[in-house]
Amino acid sequence: MNYKKLNKHEIRVSTKVTYEGLSDLNGVKHQIFSYKVHIENHTNQNLKLLSRKWIIYDSLSGKRIVEGEGVVGLRPSISSGATFDYDSWCPILGDFGSMEGYFYFINEITLEYFEAKIPLFELVVPDIMN
Repeated sequence: MNYKKLNKHEIRVSTKVTYEGLSDLNGVKHQIFSYKVHIENHTNQNLKLLSRKWIIYDSLSGKRIVEGEGVVGLRPSISSGATFDYDSWCPILGDFGSMEGYFYFINEITLEYFEAKIPLFELVVPDIMN
């Protein structure tokens, strides 16, 4: 599909990360981070979030890409001037990493496709910064 790029003034994406601690996932220790995503629609269009693409960097295991429909099981419609928030989480093997990516939208009237950048944010275990 051909996606038209939305700039950060049209769709604003912000995140807040919290370190949750070390956890055993299938017999392997992972650092667990939760994050909150806030999406603001500053276009004059009603947009439906179709899918997302996350690029996750892990200091121990390198880069991985996670793609899928919607976010947290939803494909929300975000009206012009409205916002949408959701919470999720990410495990990494190392003590630091980062995430960035893209949200993909469709205009519910014109059926045009749009892409919005998710700015890079860091995943850092607090104790390693001292």
